[in-house]
Order: sequence, then structure tokens, then C-alpha cells
Amino acid sequence: MAVPVRHPAWFGAVIRQAMVLRGHHTQADLATASGLSLNSVVNVVTGSRDSYRAATIEHLAHGLSVPASALVALAARARRPDPFTAATDLLAERTLHGGVSFIIDIDAGDASVVEAALVAVLASLEATQPGLRTRLRARD
Repeated sequence: MAVPVRHPAWFGAVIRQAMVLRGHHTQADLATASGLSLNSVVNVVTGSRDSYRAATIEHLAHGLSVPASALVALAARARRPDPFTAATDLLAERTLHGGVSFIIDIDAGDASVVEAALVAVLASLEATQPGLRTRLRARD
């Protein structure tokens, strides 16, 4: 199964930023960390293709220490923030690797009130549940 990439050049720029932020200073470093050929990594970071094999995405995710689902979502993304912001968001997914995410839509009212209530509830849960880690952040 192929994973389509909506904006290949942008996707490649995000992967380049994530690669450096993760400490892979060269494309060869990322290739080694991910178990991919250097040619495969070059194809991704240069945006040369509009789709990749699922296995390539999975290996790339492993090399970046992020869930493969986060890379698939990034590849399908219509809205394109600057590559650095997208890369830092991608790498933040690492903390939820193997965890669960929830999406809460707020259509009316003061979102800051809802956010403050969620922060308080999550802090209370973390205080009473050993080992529980949560993170709350706004999504696009």
C-alpha cells in the first residue's frame, strides 16, 4: 500500500528539519537510524515522490522516533505551517508513542475556559495516577 504525500517538497523540508532536531546531522545518519538506503532518504528529503511504500514510512518513523501514524498524517496534511514548526510538532508526538490521543472540538464559548478546566483535571489525574503523563496542546 502506498502512502500519498500531498505536498512532497514541504514534506521533505519537514523531514529535514526533524532529522536535524533529532540529532541526525546527515542524510546518511538518518538512513542508518531508520534502516533505509541512503537513496530512499534522499528521495524523501528532496520531495522527489508524491507517494512512498508504507514500509518506507514505517522505517522513517522509526529513525525519527515518532509513530508512523504521525508521518502518514503529516503526508496528508493540507495546511502547511513552516517546516520548523511542523517538525517540532512531529517530534512532540514521540511522547505519546503507544499512547492515546483525544480531540476536543470547541465550537462556541471561551476556549480558554475549557483549556483551563482541562489543565486542572489532567494535573489532578497525574497527581493521583502514578506514571500517568499527559500533554495538552492546541491543534490546527
